[in-house]
Amino acid sequence: MLYEILTGNMPTGVPKPASQVSSDIPPELDKIVAKCVESDPANRYQNASELRAALQPIKDLVSSGSYATSRRAAAGSRRRLAGAALSLLI
Repeated sequence: MLYEILTGNMPTGVPKPASQVSSDIPPELDKIVAKCVESDPANRYQNASELRAALQPIKDLVSSGSYATSRRAAAGSRRRLAGAALSLLI
């Protein structure tokens, strides 16, 4: 669901990294999203606490404004949506 929220696409087959689908998504989020869409459930986050812990550094990065300001022009509503999704999870 996180992949779909961030990219607007369903993760079918081997999905592209979220940051390649939408340039306003921090590349640091790619590993987390990839783990969420693993085909083997044993390789996914086992609970919300694990996902929350993995997302916290990304939330801090986005909240601090450290995330590349050159991407802000392209960010638009999807960036706000991604930030809202991270806030809900954390």
